[in-house]
Amino acid sequence: MLNKTPINDDELESGLVRLTQGGLITQRDSKFLPTGKIPDDLRNHENPKNMEERQRIETFLDAEQWSNEKNVGDPRNNLKYSGLTREKIIKADRVYHKRVSKQIWEMFHKDK
Repeated sequence: MLNKTPINDDELESGLVRLTQGGLITQRDSKFLPTGKIPDDLRNHENPKNMEERQRIETFLDAEQWSNEKNVGDPRNNLKYSGLTREKIIKADRVYHKRVSKQIWEMFHKDK
């Protein structure tokens, strides 16, 4: 499942390696961007709004169902993404949460 939380560093790094090697994302500067291999209708879904969108993305990626028993400590998550450090992950997480918090605040205060 795509929206299992929280993601650990091994899952993140291995996922980035697989997506990059599969040609689905590319890194430019400090950003990961979708490539032309991702259909236009799936490109702008940082946070899928409903189960239909999520299922379309999962189907495209051929994502397996996540389970604690199978995926925690999964040996497939042993890949390292060059240049990615714990500090960079923490910084990106802070930036993400700040952006999401702002979006949530704006959503609840847009009519006031």
